[in-house]
Amino acid sequence: RDTPGNAIKTLGVTGLTFDTVGVSWTGKDSSQHGAYGLYPVQCTDVLIQNSQVSGGSDSGVYVGQSQQIVVRNNEVFDNVAGIEIENSYYADVYGNTAHDNTAGILAFSLPGLPQEGGHDIRVYGNTIENNNKKNFAAKGDIVSILPAGTGSIVMACDHVEFFGNTYKGNNTGALAVISYLDAQLKYTDPKYYPYSSDVYLHGDTFSGNRKGPDI
Repeated sequence: RDTPGNAIKTLGVTGLTFDTVGVSWTGKDSSQHGAYGLYPVQCTDVLIQNSQVSGGSDSGVYVGQSQQIVVRNNEVFDNVAGIEIENSYYADVYGNTAHDNTAGILAFSLPGLPQEGGHDIRVYGNTIENNNKKNFAAKGDIVSILPAGTGSIVMACDHVEFFGNTYKGNNTGALAVISYLDAQLKYTDPKYYPYSSDVYLHGDTFSGNRKGPDI
């Protein structure tokens, strides 16, 4: 609770489980909150379940540059991004509730990182609602460009499937598929492919979204 920086970071771990872990930031000045709650990077065989994260100034649950990932049955709220899967392979994200964040669940691939090209990501059976919190990320963080009211974004990832999710009350938009070029940020990485491809969206339910977009 109220860690001055990230809450729990793991680097280069194989066989990692977070189960029934609580992380929260409660200070009135949200710009002083730590960035990441549960934060595995460059890990393999990752399981994050039955946990609750709130108040992160970047992502509540963030899995980056990792492989063989399951994120299930968690609650994330009052973060900038509830759950973010970034530059990662073979991830299943299901049974989570992401509410009252700036954005609910993200699948991103960014340039200039050791593991590139996020792919084979499935997001299903989640409830993603009322993610309308004002963005309080630090300037320069990729999530600082997110408009409040975002349900989910797929950016520059390949082989992605979103299905059976429920989107309610996200005031800018429920579910978007974009390229990194939409972020209008420059990059110099010659290996980076900025476009999303092979994305399959089906069986999702939408109600009461885009009522007041954050322009």
